[in-house]
Amino acid sequence: MPKQPQKAPTVAVPPQRPVPWMFLVAAIVGGGVVGWALASGGWSRAFSRPAGKPEAVATSPAPKASLLPPPPSLPLATPPLTAAQSNVIFQMTNRPAATPAANPAPPPLLTAQAPAPPVLPSAPGPRAGETLYNGIVLPEVWPPKGEYKPGEPMAVPYLSNPPPVIDITGGRQLFVDDFLVEHSTLRRVWHSATLHSNNPVLKPDREWEKLGGAMAMPFSDGVWLDPMNWITPPEFQAREIQDVFALREKLKPGTNALATFLAGSLSAAAQTRLKEFKGADMPAIEAMQKLLADELNRVIAGPSLFEAKRFEGVRLSDRSGALIAQNPSGARLRRLNRWLLEDAFPRELFRMQPVFAAYYMAGYGRGTALAISTNGLDWEKPDFGVKPGSNLVQLDPRDSSTVWLDQADPDPKRRYKLWRSHSEDGRFGLSLHFSEDGVHWGPRALRTGSNGDRSTVFWNPFRKVWVYSLRHGWGEPRARRYWEVKDLLAGPHWNQIGEPPMWVGSDRLDPMRADLQVTPQLYNLDAVAYESLMVGLFTIWRGDKNIPEGRPKPNSVWLGFSRDGYRWDRPDRRPFLDVSEKRGDWNWGNVQSVAGGFHVVGRNLHFYFSGRAGAEGKRDGGGAMGLATLRRDGFASLDAGPEGGVLTTRTVKFNAGYLFVNLKTNAPDGELRVEIVHADGRPITVTKNETKEQFTPFTKESASPLAADQTLITAFWANGFQDLAVLAGKPVKFRFHLKNASLYSFWLSPSRFGRSLGPVAAGGPNFTGATDTVGNASYRPFPAVPRPHAPPATNAVAAPTPAPASVVPPQKK
Repeated sequence: MPKQPQKAPTVAVPPQRPVPWMFLVAAIVGGGVVGWALASGGWSRAFSRPAGKPEAVATSPAPKASLLPPPPSLPLATPPLTAAQSNVIFQMTNRPAATPAANPAPPPLLTAQAPAPPVLPSAPGPRAGETLYNGIVLPEVWPPKGEYKPGEPMAVPYLSNPPPVIDITGGRQLFVDDFLVEHSTLRRVWHSATLHSNNPVLKPDREWEKLGGAMAMPFSDGVWLDPMNWITPPEFQAREIQDVFALREKLKPGTNALATFLAGSLSAAAQTRLKEFKGADMPAIEAMQKLLADELNRVIAGPSLFEAKRFEGVRLSDRSGALIAQNPSGARLRRLNRWLLEDAFPRELFRMQPVFAAYYMAGYGRGTALAISTNGLDWEKPDFGVKPGSNLVQLDPRDSSTVWLDQADPDPKRRYKLWRSHSEDGRFGLSLHFSEDGVHWGPRALRTGSNGDRSTVFWNPFRKVWVYSLRHGWGEPRARRYWEVKDLLAGPHWNQIGEPPMWVGSDRLDPMRADLQVTPQLYNLDAVAYESLMVGLFTIWRGDKNIPEGRPKPNSVWLGFSRDGYRWDRPDRRPFLDVSEKRGDWNWGNVQSVAGGFHVVGRNLHFYFSGRAGAEGKRDGGGAMGLATLRRDGFASLDAGPEGGVLTTRTVKFNAGYLFVNLKTNAPDGELRVEIVHADGRPITVTKNETKEQFTPFTKESASPLAADQTLITAFWANGFQDLAVLAGKPVKFRFHLKNASLYSFWLSPSRFGRSLGPVAAGGPNFTGATDTVGNASYRPFPAVPRPHAPPATNAVAAPTPAPASVVPPQKK
């Protein structure tokens, strides 16, 4: 749509009379219309610069065009700011420059900056509670009281009354709601997950999984990928000695302190064979690989290899450094010693790879088992020794269960947490257990108060609280109660089921099944933090009477999203993970989510979920686990056709330097251009540091057109301009101009590699922790496998296989 010319807004100047200070403070803090009318004009100019000096705000010409009008279906949530309002906000959020280091390189660009406004006395305002990472302010009474209304959609105050300036520093910003949208001519499209072609990936095929009814399925439980990998043993396998030739050279005494120590630690027979080794053929190489693996396994058994002088010049990994500080012993010491050797010989020794770990109900109502996988598709059920001859790791009876990998707990013995929902003394409650490695679980550490059977737990990292998602009690309609604690053991705790307040249920917007015509109910709610929000997995019950004999309840999983961890917006009222309508299918009924939600695997999200086929005489038999995939950030996109369209964000701020987008162009002429403007829509003018030349680098015309189908793309402008540090802390708006394209997300990163610093749900290959600190490194192929030796005649070491161009986005480093 072509832009229409419009005159610059006129700022009304009030009579020069004293203005009550409480109105001034209200204007600055609240940004209300009445406050601005009282405080704009001459007052704001008087306080925005020292007397007698020229105004020093970021300079911009009068706007050449008006903001695109919003379509009727998406009205402006707030009136546009005037120039004076924008300038005041701009100045108030401007952070003082840090003290420069000695002889720093001058920044290439500087915005014109005004002195910070004077600090004024503040008047008491409305009592408010916690301010969240994104600017949302919670009420003082939390959780809020009296908000639950049976059968009605949940009110979401932060959508109807968003913060005046939204902080988007952390995490990818998804377009699942209008929190970030001021106005748009784009069309929101919701996307469905794709079922794996070889489902189920886990099914009951062991004798202990058939007791009480065949079950090998997560009933929430959890599927996790631990970057520390405490599950698989640390001992070297022969094939993990990747380059015997290079390792032999590096183990020569005198090479360095570590080589001298290791050479002296080898047995006399091993030292002799190593000196005589020629590597004439593959059998000789394989024999040497086995010999070195056996010798190194004897070395890593202890004592600790670490001494500062011994590892001088070796770049230690974060995981090694963290474990050194714990002064480990036993199995943890063996793991540390292996990691230290991997750090010292990164090409010669294969690095231990994390594994997917699936916790699940093994047999109906029986114990909890653990299956592992290197690729997330093919699963093994090892004997972990807890119950010899089986993969059971927690033997106590249970109904639903939650397993959570807590990478932030300072106590390594509480890294894994497991809650069992079960009956005891005539009432249901949750029993909490801790584990260091996810395999060996300690005795019960806590028994909660009363709750309904299908109750679960999740972690909200944005507020650092554990949230109990509790079945409301017994009877119908099923709904959830809410309870949060910062310390699981210290509490506070509830006793009776009526103490936790009612929270959320199904509502009138949830459609009935056409064949059953039963009002839906909320059977369970699992949730997980992903990037900049919480993703809710709502298991919706839609009736279980008058269904075919032997069919499990036709429950399915639906999506919801929250930016405060309590209120849920559910704009897409379709099943995300649905039941099959075909008798005999593994997911004929009772589809349920897993704790942890999903994994980030390259350019996709992987959702594990359970389903039940039913069994003769027992409809809850035949439980198994399947997999579905979705594009990364791909819950919803904002789309434009050949006519093009534009989205303007609300006023935002950030403290990172590079803009990235998740984009798919849908035609040869498809493209995205990104424009950045002041909060009132004016172009942003910056000044070159040396020449003082002013220019406007962030216009649509200066933006380089982006055209690709990639989940990580760098945005840039004329002359390769990328670094947005010049705008750090400033209130601005982004305009995304699309044509024949779909925009899934955008984010600001502190590095050129695109790390978002947002949570990554249940983890994923190549991530080193609970958040995205690696950026485009998360797109590396997996699972990694030891490099095979090249033919002996060349004595060459095979180079790492590069990722396909379709998987790893090209990036400038």
